[in-house]
Amino acid sequence: MPFAMATYLNHVTTANPLFNKIKDSSLDPLNNLLRVAPPGGANPAQRQAILELLGMIPHDKQQKYANALNYAVQHLNLRVPGIPYGYPIVTRHRLHEYQVAEAVWNHDQSRRPDGWFRHIMKLEWRSSNGLLQSLAGIWNRERITYMQHPIGPPHRPVIMQNTPQTFMWPPVPTQSSNLGWGNDDHLFMHPSLMVVYPLVAGVLNAHQEYIYSPDQGQTWYDMPGGQFLVDRGVRPPLNGGLPDPLVFFFCKRNNPQFNLSVPFHFEVEYIIGPAPQIPPQTYNEVQGALTGPSAQLAAHARIIAGG
Repeated sequence: MPFAMATYLNHVTTANPLFNKIKDSSLDPLNNLLRVAPPGGANPAQRQAILELLGMIPHDKQQKYANALNYAVQHLNLRVPGIPYGYPIVTRHRLHEYQVAEAVWNHDQSRRPDGWFRHIMKLEWRSSNGLLQSLAGIWNRERITYMQHPIGPPHRPVIMQNTPQTFMWPPVPTQSSNLGWGNDDHLFMHPSLMVVYPLVAGVLNAHQEYIYSPDQGQTWYDMPGGQFLVDRGVRPPLNGGLPDPLVFFFCKRNNPQFNLSVPFHFEVEYIIGPAPQIPPQTYNEVQGALTGPSAQLAAHARIIAGG
């Protein structure tokens, strides 16, 4: 049967005979949208808007009006299991750990002890309805979109040639969000192994969004507060102070166009140094990426902003 607003409201008033007679309800924003929803089912934009408002209803109110809300979920074909329903809202992003690993390439003939740098960020979120367990069936992952083709300068094409311009990570999504946090690795090899010589200034810009799926990967939505900008490349050292005319930098900050709720700015500079005598010929040739111990960031990088 198609969705009927009268039937929905009958479920609401059965749960609460005084609904809207004394004060406004947390259901009101959702009800206003349901009044104009197509009886046969919502289109993609309407579905997203309905699910966002549904998820913002506090958990105790969802339980109180569960029959009404589940009726709407079923008859508008919202493709979610029903009440309780929430989605992840990012509350904090920070540098969690820094690691340095040895790199080996050229059939193990070439190596350097600081060949890989791993910056592990920790993302924390809460549930929109206030109950973290409501996110047990919510999948999550991240989406990266490079604004320029990643094989261009200042990076060596042979190192970046297999990096797509847009991709999802991890390849298999995390299939529950009820832990309330996740780690995000920003991993790259020593700049001297990545960049072209002679050194030239250049920046690779990317957008990173943390995203969630309420329907086992059929559709993906941005986590509120989970939009960031990532830049890396070669430039003069910020504010001077280093002997090298050009340094490698990595910067991650919240995207002010979409995300002002989670202030974040992490930025570091690395001295590049001379080119290796025999540079690696592919990304996968450089081994040792995930074997590094925790280290002091300031021992290897100049910290511009700590996050």
